[in-house]
Amino acid sequence: MKIFRNERRDQSEAHRRLYARFELAHTVVDFMAAFCFIVGSIMFFSDAWLTPGTWLFLIGSLLFAAKPTLRLIREIKLYRMGDVDDLGNILNEAFKADPVLADRMLYSRNANWAAWIDNRLDQPGTIFMAVGAGHMAGNQKLQDKLAERGIKMMRIQ
Repeated sequence: MKIFRNERRDQSEAHRRLYARFELAHTVVDFMAAFCFIVGSIMFFSDAWLTPGTWLFLIGSLLFAAKPTLRLIREIKLYRMGDVDDLGNILNEAFKADPVLADRMLYSRNANWAAWIDNRLDQPGTIFMAVGAGHMAGNQKLQDKLAERGIKMMRIQ
């Protein structure tokens, strides 16, 4: 699965700004974690400071755990700004390992949304709907469920 692609960050000025913001956040988290570990290590030289030092180690560990989370969120945001087909391929590959999760997160929800939209369109008025990128990509995407019901839709970017 090719989720981390360096060329994505240069696709547009918006991509570069998003990438830079996440790199800044990643760097800040890195410095905070290092600070917690350095100060915590110093505190370990004194028996009176063992408990606060241990807390700083825990906080530093949580900050280190946040780093890959920031990178994953960044990549998802870059995908949302980019190619829906790419996102669909990633989702399809990821959901092969857990079809129950795929059904609960996307497939059943897409089918239920399509039914709701179909019913809502029978009522007077105009409908505008915004959905997350994951529902517009991959197997059993929302537009496929709508097409099965004879509903035409248009994606606006």
